[in-house]
Amino acid sequence: LIVQASHVGLDEATGSYGMCRRVKTANGDHGPTCGKLAIVIAPFIDSYHLASMTTLCTLSDSGEVTVDVDTQFLDQKRKLGTVLKFQDMFKYIDDAIQPPKRVSSVRAAYEASDAFAAHLIASVRAETSKEVVRNTPFPIGKALTPSYFRCVYNQEAPDEPHGTIINNIQSTMPVIVSGDAPPLLAAISNAQAEFETSYRSVSSSPIYRDKNFFYIAGINIDISPTEETAKAHRSEFMRTHFVPWAAYYHTLRGERCLMEQDELFAKLESYAEATQQESLQRERSLFREDPHRYGV
Repeated sequence: LIVQASHVGLDEATGSYGMCRRVKTANGDHGPTCGKLAIVIAPFIDSYHLASMTTLCTLSDSGEVTVDVDTQFLDQKRKLGTVLKFQDMFKYIDDAIQPPKRVSSVRAAYEASDAFAAHLIASVRAETSKEVVRNTPFPIGKALTPSYFRCVYNQEAPDEPHGTIINNIQSTMPVIVSGDAPPLLAAISNAQAEFETSYRSVSSSPIYRDKNFFYIAGINIDISPTEETAKAHRSEFMRTHFVPWAAYYHTLRGERCLMEQDELFAKLESYAEATQQESLQRERSLFREDPHRYGV
């Protein structure tokens, strides 16, 4: 039996993911549940937030949108961080991007494509329920969606042990850093990548061939204790809920089975008491926001 899981903390009081309360520290401090994941995604989150706040957009009276951007976010040779997909954002003339409308020492302003301008205005309306104020620069903010940027990591040799995690989640990093709960999305993405790699290894390895073998992967949600839960569970330690993603098993009789999440949860629910089924359904919904479905 092999159980594999990425960890993510949950503060039930705020509903936020990523941090957990260390009750045995002097001041009951909060810290990341999985330090490796937190270290890996931190610079990408910082870079995305900087790009989303410093990329300024302006809607003119004529309806033209100008995008004023720090040129570091246009650098295709950047080693680490956010790079805009400017080919999808700026207006073309004769199969070439229009020259910038203005240039300064570290910034350049371009006319937005019709498609991006429409996306930007719709995003502002959805987020604020207001129309865009004309001739007034505003940050691109949440309109910088995964369709319009990449997260690059061009180091020659990713340092272990973080290199494996970066390889696991780099393709889904735009969804992770722009989401409402980056630590949760990172844990999900890492668990999915680890399952795929491990499944291909153990299902073909001769080491496990002559054994009854079961492998299951998912995420562990570490729930910070409160005074109320500590009394209810008679423990000051965090509670951990395991949320399965997929499983694989084979037997000495020659049976082989890859169980996707729907089948896996159906099997678990068939064994669960009625009072446990609501909890299973709630935990299952966490994987509905699958980073891989965004196609980035």
